[in-house]
Amino acid sequence: MRPKRGIAALRLASVAEGLHNWPPCSPRSPDTRMNSPALAAIARWLALYAWTVVFALGCGNSAPTAAATPASASTADTVAEVAITADSVGETALPEPADTALGPPDFLFAGPADTQTKAGEYAKKPSVAIIAPPSRFALDPTLPPGLTKDPKTGQQVWVLPNGRLLTPAGKQVFLGAYPMGVTFHPNGALAYVANAGKAKAVQVVDLAAGTVIQTVNEVFVYRWLTFSADTKYLYASGGPQSPAFRYAVAANGKLSKDKTYAKEYGCHGFAPSPDGKGVYCAVLTGKVTPGSKSQPALWRFNSETGELASAAILQAAPYDIAVAPDGKSVYTVSWAPGLIQRVDTATWADPPLEQALHLGFNAQSLALAADGKRLYASSVEGDFVAIIDTHNWGILTKISLNLSNLVGMAPQGRDPGWMALSPTGSRLYVACAMSNEIVAIDTKSASVVGSVPVGWYPSGVAVDSTGAKLVVVNAKGTGFPKGWQDGSLDEGYMGTLSLIDVPADPQLKVWQAEVLDNMVGLTGIGRVPVPADVQPVLPEAGGSSPIKHVIYLMRENKTFDVQLGDLAGEITGITADPKYTLFGEEYTPNLHKLAKEYCLLDNFYTDGDYSATGHSYATAGKASDYIEKHYRLGDKGAEVTWGVGASSRPGRGNFFQQVLAHGLTVRSYGEIVGMWDAFSLTQVLHQEYPGLVFSMSVPDIDKAKWFAQEIKGKDLPNFAVLSVPANHTCCGGDPQWPSPKSMVADNDEATGVIIEAISLHKDWTSTVVFIFEDDPQDGGDSVAYHRSPLIVVSPWAKRGHLNKTHHAFGAIHATMERALAITPLTELDALAAPIYGCFVGKADTTAYQHAPRLYANTLNKDEKNKKWTKKIAAQWAQIGPKTFDDAPGLGRLLWEMYTGKVAPWPLVRYSPFDDADGDD
Repeated sequence: MRPKRGIAALRLASVAEGLHNWPPCSPRSPDTRMNSPALAAIARWLALYAWTVVFALGCGNSAPTAAATPASASTADTVAEVAITADSVGETALPEPADTALGPPDFLFAGPADTQTKAGEYAKKPSVAIIAPPSRFALDPTLPPGLTKDPKTGQQVWVLPNGRLLTPAGKQVFLGAYPMGVTFHPNGALAYVANAGKAKAVQVVDLAAGTVIQTVNEVFVYRWLTFSADTKYLYASGGPQSPAFRYAVAANGKLSKDKTYAKEYGCHGFAPSPDGKGVYCAVLTGKVTPGSKSQPALWRFNSETGELASAAILQAAPYDIAVAPDGKSVYTVSWAPGLIQRVDTATWADPPLEQALHLGFNAQSLALAADGKRLYASSVEGDFVAIIDTHNWGILTKISLNLSNLVGMAPQGRDPGWMALSPTGSRLYVACAMSNEIVAIDTKSASVVGSVPVGWYPSGVAVDSTGAKLVVVNAKGTGFPKGWQDGSLDEGYMGTLSLIDVPADPQLKVWQAEVLDNMVGLTGIGRVPVPADVQPVLPEAGGSSPIKHVIYLMRENKTFDVQLGDLAGEITGITADPKYTLFGEEYTPNLHKLAKEYCLLDNFYTDGDYSATGHSYATAGKASDYIEKHYRLGDKGAEVTWGVGASSRPGRGNFFQQVLAHGLTVRSYGEIVGMWDAFSLTQVLHQEYPGLVFSMSVPDIDKAKWFAQEIKGKDLPNFAVLSVPANHTCCGGDPQWPSPKSMVADNDEATGVIIEAISLHKDWTSTVVFIFEDDPQDGGDSVAYHRSPLIVVSPWAKRGHLNKTHHAFGAIHATMERALAITPLTELDALAAPIYGCFVGKADTTAYQHAPRLYANTLNKDEKNKKWTKKIAAQWAQIGPKTFDDAPGLGRLLWEMYTGKVAPWPLVRYSPFDDADGDD
């Protein structure tokens, strides 16, 4: 099972879906598509078969051929109370799984992948009540994302789109796009940063001045930066399908390119040998000789000639590597399935599977003690750090980084990644991307000492030679500028560097409490008022709600203002701006009607940036580390598997699995993200849904009408996701496709028909529907890049109500969990408050009547009164999508099509370190 085979299966699935929805570029009229039932059935079978292969092979980072041993299911039906305190985090080591187990340990919060006894049978999980600490701030819960000043403490605080807070320690330096790797110069005065975003470069930072003194632009730079033993050279990896580099380091620390390695296949982990004669490269997949089989491997190049000198074939695609001090061994770790292997550099024999160590969850980083006796491995999807005895070759213990010291009783969501050891080896510093902290671990006692709060999504950490200073790179810095959006994500995330004096242990404890407070955030659990009449509707853990059916109606890729900005002045108190609106009421009459008749949130933010992350946040509560980092590499040959391949699935599964684990029913209508095996493809994913999965060749109105007929006389599932993706406006100015306005109008009509059908259903009185976009990538917004509409539709929803509380995906999931009495899946939903402000204690069962479509179905070539020209079609021919979500610049193109303006919408000057009052 190799990565290339998994990727081929992914492509086959896409082709099969295209056949099923043939022809792909049509006026989207039912009579133009495949009308042979036999051919359609064959195409559907082929697509399902291909997706099954995708799940089996993993795509990108594949699992070795070995059977997983499922853990026993817990049948407890209890409520555990978990108090979140600084002292309770990470003090207990996780139990070590059996050496033969590739699946996760027996976590009580894990999905049915490790609790399934046989197809379709799942054990019920216990409930957990989370008790959050009181906030140290007095922030307004309606604040949008951005920099503010707390009126209580006077401290500057960044509010993130998901409602969490940032209070980074130390000195902050503004960097390039999405930094992922960092290292100190041996003299401690400089730091070197690898920026993996759109502006790919290695930057040299003067730490005393807090300025970038050199930027070396490259075709691609990923994350690994390592000095040679004599400090004359700096080595940098380019990532998959990209070369690796060696730079000569001048006396002033500046760089000049010296050598290039792995020109054909590229490197993930990359490091020199101790003697300086060779460099080691972790190859995702490559051919040792022309014509040979492409396989994951560890390669050794001659450091001077650049020629391949040695190679060992590995059992899983390697990500990070660590080189023994004596050079006799090189250790590799795979992103999935968390496989650690050791290569003997004397023999270069292929390490067998039976000698590999299994972490059980996706892993990321390795750190080796100076004496080579202890190897540390971070499990990014397991929230722990494993300590490995390299002499006896075994896992000694696992240090939990979860919310609670009750092992297995906490949802996943720290994402420990890059690690750095202090010079003495007594401290291990771990960058936890999701919790925005550096965790300090005492290596002697194998326990967490405390934390350091840093910026958004810390992706790299290094310790200087004295052990007195830390340097951290934060991939997402502090967020996006207000109103920023042009369809090129990486231009928005301008990363930061944090230079921090290593604090004493008492300060680490204080900061650990701050990190927990920041994670609960602006409107987390316990920080949103609960009206008395709403408590029975959304009860505490263990209670019973009148809501028994939760439906996510997932649309695509639009900000709030791009659709609802024209509601300014129509709804009292709404924050909206029509100058950003492209698809107003003429194209979205149902979205406008629903916004006026039910509960609209104008301060809701999606967690995802692109569909690859957005769909994962929507169906699993978080995106895996693999997706967060890897989808930026699409232009260099890396393929993201959308949360279905082994490497891209979050460690604790998804909400389909979680709901099933509580003995409830689930159904996916067109949503492939969240499916996890052959059982889910055949029993969860509805086989007859028009288009099968994520189809924009089948009109959304066809799907809506099918759904309305499908649910007649049947019970609604307890949890369902409906995919209606036409407002993705996939095809820009392609003359043979419906215009973006036409596709948005189709999607809107479908939205109205679906809501009407549900409101006429016998289960309407016990149903809630959340209407949202998976991500906001196409359009500008007056408040923030991630702002997107959310409408809560239910007999139990307030009518004609505008909710101003800052919420994100975690709040939707928390509401669903309270309604269905299931346990949280991730820390984002565990710490989020439900959307209490949208509910009321008395049901109004009045049915919804959908609004008729106002804008006719029109191809781009037939649109009238258009302000755009043939130039748009030519532009689209250059940027047209290669995959579901690969259309860079689509947001800018839509703006140009419908405003006639070449320049994008107004941008706001932005620095992440402006004063809160914006006066400098």
